[in-house]
Amino acid sequence: MIAVKDLALGNLIFQVLLIVLVSWAAFLAKKKQLKIHCTMVRIAVLLQLIAIAFIMTPSLAGYLKPGTSIRLLIEMLTHHTLGLLVIAIWIYVNLVMLRILKTKRRLIPFMRVALLAWIAAILIGMHLYLTIYL
Repeated sequence: MIAVKDLALGNLIFQVLLIVLVSWAAFLAKKKQLKIHCTMVRIAVLLQLIAIAFIMTPSLAGYLKPGTSIRLLIEMLTHHTLGLLVIAIWIYVNLVMLRILKTKRRLIPFMRVALLAWIAAILIGMHLYLTIYL
């Protein structure tokens, strides 16, 4: 059986790789290679959803119990909320790109907010790892 700490470290490394992938996708968008950009971001978010379902949610549930410090709970819920924001924006952008939803707004500001939220979430996640396991 894999220890929770090892699973968390593996997930942290995986998250860093996802941020590298998404950052590369942002670079490709700047270079107007939008088809590759969209594919890379879709893959990254789908992989993120799998990590959330099978690693992060069970881990979070283990800490949402009486006796957990308020500071830790606030930090975890902030991390969680930022992650949900990223997914919500991703769903919105994809629905617009698939022409299921219509908008006259530019999508680039939404994508930038999603990237910044994802980076903030991973930084908080790193801090959580250090706080809990080291």
